[in-house]
Amino acid sequence: MFTDMSVEQQVEAAVTSLFAAIAARDLDAAVAHYAPLDDIVCLGPAADDVSVGVQGVYNTLSRQMTGSHEIQCQYLHASAGVKGDVAWTIGQCSMVFVTSQGSFALQGRYTSILEYDADKNRWLIRHSLFSVPTADSGLAALFPSDMANPTAPPPTPDAATAAAAGADPSAPM
Repeated sequence: MFTDMSVEQQVEAAVTSLFAAIAARDLDAAVAHYAPLDDIVCLGPAADDVSVGVQGVYNTLSRQMTGSHEIQCQYLHASAGVKGDVAWTIGQCSMVFVTSQGSFALQGRYTSILEYDADKNRWLIRHSLFSVPTADSGLAALFPSDMANPTAPPPTPDAATAAAAGADPSAPM
């Protein structure tokens, strides 16, 4: 998909600015990155970390900021796509919350869907997800990746595997 680099850079800047506001513990600036709507969704790394609506996002960020005396954030943008007034991003994120009980570090992936607000002349987040992969899930052993050649085509199932799945092994995938 073709993406206008200036628009992609605007979207990347919006997400990077969000994490800067969180690191600065500037609640109003962080919440201003979200669309002021009741149907936005922000999913955090904890099982119960679901914020719905701008008030829900405000409450979650407020809890995180008041419970920490320092927040360190680093966002590494990976890619973005844009179609009309909707954009989506993915990147790697690390966050460290320093509290009176010690430090808590998270390494994860951040994805977001943004909508362009012409009245405000800026991209606003409609949906965001911060996920923390589980290193010990065993999935890596079940579904190994070919990191030496990440562009290699997927393996073709052998005849026995295809037959067990009820597929014609000679048919194109």
